[in-house]
Amino acid sequence: GYCYLTPFAFAGLGNLLGNFLKREEEAYWFGQLASKFELGIDAIPPTTMVVHCYLNHLRLPVSASLEPYLSAYRVSLETGDLGMGSICLCNYLWTYQFCGLPLVPLASDFRKILAELRLCQQEFLLAFLLPDFYFALNLTGQMENPTLVSWGKIHQSSLFTYKTIVSTEHPAELKRLYTQMFNALILDDFELTEGALLGVLARKAPYRRFDGTHICNQFFIFFDGLASFALLPKRSKRKFRMIASNSMKQLTVMSRRGSLNCAGMLQLLKAERMALRHSNPLKIRNPSSWQASAMLGAVKKSYDNAISQLSRSGFFHFSAYANERIGLFMLKQRDQFWAHYYLNRATGLYRDWGASIKVQMLASAHSLVQLEDVEDNFVENQQYSVRARTRYDSMFDSVANLVSEEAQSKRSSSELFSESVS
Repeated sequence: GYCYLTPFAFAGLGNLLGNFLKREEEAYWFGQLASKFELGIDAIPPTTMVVHCYLNHLRLPVSASLEPYLSAYRVSLETGDLGMGSICLCNYLWTYQFCGLPLVPLASDFRKILAELRLCQQEFLLAFLLPDFYFALNLTGQMENPTLVSWGKIHQSSLFTYKTIVSTEHPAELKRLYTQMFNALILDDFELTEGALLGVLARKAPYRRFDGTHICNQFFIFFDGLASFALLPKRSKRKFRMIASNSMKQLTVMSRRGSLNCAGMLQLLKAERMALRHSNPLKIRNPSSWQASAMLGAVKKSYDNAISQLSRSGFFHFSAYANERIGLFMLKQRDQFWAHYYLNRATGLYRDWGASIKVQMLASAHSLVQLEDVEDNFVENQQYSVRARTRYDSMFDSVANLVSEEAQSKRSSSELFSESVS
């Protein structure tokens, strides 16, 4: 037989197999087994956290965890397990951002969630979420310095009162470094990109990743590779070559083990490596030379494969970045047709993502980008099921209304009592 905590036990066993014994296939299936049980209401938040934070993404798209995270948080408000429920809410926001869902609604959701966490007295989680909140504000053009994600800026927020994170080994600092790295990559600030990458490397090895098979780790590995390839043409350090190579090796292992999320990431790093090898413009007198055509065709095909796989996985913001990179490569090779094609596609994807500051940068930097010609790549031309999923519906307003109604009820009762006495 089994009890209401049996699903949590299965999830814990899966976590043990994946984190310590590296038996990810068995870990995933124990996570699926835990999800099949009719969970007791008290077991829903902790089981959901373990299954979707550590196990589900080993085989399934990360977007599949959005609904369960929200459901677990709502259950935690009923059971009183606000600690575990708030962690599920934190992971929901990270997953939302990793999926490349629209940034403007994300920033709006962040405001509601941060206020709700304060109401639930879970302010310690603000340290993990505020860097991502400022990432959304930066790219949507709501900050004066959109390239910076620093604790100095975050501490100025009225939402942030938990100010004890001064240690470089704190996990929230690791999340901030990678948020800063991706923010700077998108906005072409290579000094901040290098600073964030070196900041990660300055940490002790055990503190460069979250524990075990945490969902964030595969994205951290990917960002390491992206940053290294972006910096190599400008820095050409052996250290960055080693980081890029190591990132590709790790993503290859994950992809071979069945991770759907890593396939597109790995293909993009392969395309970046191929483009780096042919980074210098070809100095040929005959532009129809078959060698030049073969090289350009191979690089283009590699990026096209990456764009296709990233789109199928739901990573539309990574797809936008891949389109931009191949567009810049074609521009460097003096191929105006394909440069125009890919840069306009990138601009459209960035616009649909909500990264208005990036759209402005591309339009001002490249005359090939014509905003009136940019297509609505997401909304009109294609169907993406992840965009139809339920968004976060804040309980904050309803709780505030409940408190107000209760106060009004007490006041009315006291008035009735005083009237009866008189």
